[in-house]
Amino acid sequence: YTAVIDYKIDEGVQYKVGLVTISALKGLNTKELLDNLELKQGKTFNIKKMRHDIKMIENAVGDMGYAFAKVDPNLHRMPNNGIVNIQYDIKPGKKVTINDVLISGNSVTKDRVIRRYIYLAPGDIFSATDLQDSKSALARTGYFEKVDIQTQRVSDNSINLFVKVKEAHTGNIQ
Repeated sequence: YTAVIDYKIDEGVQYKVGLVTISALKGLNTKELLDNLELKQGKTFNIKKMRHDIKMIENAVGDMGYAFAKVDPNLHRMPNNGIVNIQYDIKPGKKVTINDVLISGNSVTKDRVIRRYIYLAPGDIFSATDLQDSKSALARTGYFEKVDIQTQRVSDNSINLFVKVKEAHTGNIQ
């Protein structure tokens, strides 16, 4: 049996972006962030672009040491003129330092070789970019099939980094 179903969809008002603001945080260059946002004044509102902008702001705040920062978008809709104003509210939490770097999955590669490619060490202030760059650097070595770096909260202002690797088969003669 075959059934045909018709749906009537009312998309409603298509919103354009109005004013976009980012809450102030000492040391954060909000002007530069606003210049790099995908959702800018006059563009059609797009939830995917808004999520990208939230991630970018969280990474910028994460580079300042706030590993658990959250960015909440407050949308102020004006349906009468089809405009939505966006205010990104930053909740940084506390600055976070690295407590320890724990490595697992390596049987051939020595820990010190892996640590060479990790740009965060115990005592360092957390940086989201350094965390991502460390993962990329380890993957580029060719020593590993898989690289995963996870964070574990130790306290309000301290985390451990768990570096999990799966070694690739290198140096085999066949």
